[in-house]
Amino acid sequence: MNNNFLNNLQKGFLKRKLSLIGLLIFSIFIFLGIFGPLLIPYDPYKTEYSNRYQLPNNNNIFGTDWAGRDVFSRVLVGAGITLKISIMALCIGSIIGGIIGILIGYMKNNILKMLVIQFNDILLTFPFLVLAILITALLGSNLNNAIIAIGISRIPRYVRIFCLVVNSEKNKKYIISATSLGASKIRILFYHILPNILPIFLVNTVLFFALTIIAEATLSFIGIGAQPPMPSWGLMIRQASENMLVYPFGVIPPSIAILLVVLSANLMADGLREFMDPKLR
Repeated sequence: MNNNFLNNLQKGFLKRKLSLIGLLIFSIFIFLGIFGPLLIPYDPYKTEYSNRYQLPNNNNIFGTDWAGRDVFSRVLVGAGITLKISIMALCIGSIIGGIIGILIGYMKNNILKMLVIQFNDILLTFPFLVLAILITALLGSNLNNAIIAIGISRIPRYVRIFCLVVNSEKNKKYIISATSLGASKIRILFYHILPNILPIFLVNTVLFFALTIIAEATLSFIGIGAQPPMPSWGLMIRQASENMLVYPFGVIPPSIAILLVVLSANLMADGLREFMDPKLR
């Protein structure tokens, strides 16, 4: 089994150089998200107005912002904030949405199943970001509410994915055979269906991770996510964009950070999809 896993890994994920590049960038982001606060050269919250709008130099490699704070230090701390938001929001969306989707997909066709699917389809008509903005506006503008809003707005997607996959999987021959042999529903669900839908869960979670970062940056940019002086990447872009005529360089570091993380997540998702799909291998 281990040899088969390694062979599939080599044929699928490891042969894609772009996926390996994505994994490297993603690993660096995870490392900076965890250890970034220990690597910062300056206090990311300390203001020094006499030193503001500095271009990159020996002391401040990314320059300073409108308040004289070191941009490099704020980007490193912002990586941890982004990592926290993404993981917590994905936990909310995947756990709640996954449980609902699996249960609804495994149920027989009845009125309850139809009502849940119809309600979920109504929620899916709202664009992801619009739904997150609406929920944040209702809960209030702060980071914790932004995490909850992003997580809730991901639930309908997970419900739809798991419901369709489980509904299709339960009608396959190996499930019918297990049922005819007397296997319980719990055993069928946990020992047969869930292991087979795990690849789909992993690929979509990596993609949703990228969308979560974009959502957090968007909410912070429009002022209903992270609040000052927190060094969120989206908030940094918003504050720098207000002074672009004076200091156009300010938006570049956090924008590139978001771009690299989102790009790495998409490259990894492509590699994982090829690694876990035998048809693509």
